[in-house]
Amino acid sequence: MIYADSAQLSLLLLGREYTHGYNLPCRLSGHAACVYGVVPAIKENSCQVAIPCRGDRYRAMASDDEIIFTVPRDKVQDLMDGLRHLARTGSKFPTGRTVRPEYPLPESYEKIAREMDYFTSTSTEEEAKDQKLSS
Repeated sequence: MIYADSAQLSLLLLGREYTHGYNLPCRLSGHAACVYGVVPAIKENSCQVAIPCRGDRYRAMASDDEIIFTVPRDKVQDLMDGLRHLARTGSKFPTGRTVRPEYPLPESYEKIAREMDYFTSTSTEEEAKDQKLSS
């Protein structure tokens, strides 16, 4: 069992999908994470996602921002291979973020912006185009 935040879970799922090639079907419940996360992983030999239940919060100290990913022992190597592939191709932690004063607008949005005099109030159209070219 792996307790992960949503970004970590996303990478775990992508790592699993690298080898298995399909989305993970989920059965979610607000109770009995051991039933929904552990039992199917053992009986069906498949990865599972579960929401931490009260027992996870009381006994395992699960946080509000965590979700459970369960991987059967014989699938760990496949998961690791997938995660290594993701790391080699640029999907890894820490994730990068970009903040820009204005993201480049698609052409249809630029047309609307011109009609609304957007460029005259915040920037010039040429500055917006320069910004679009540099990204």
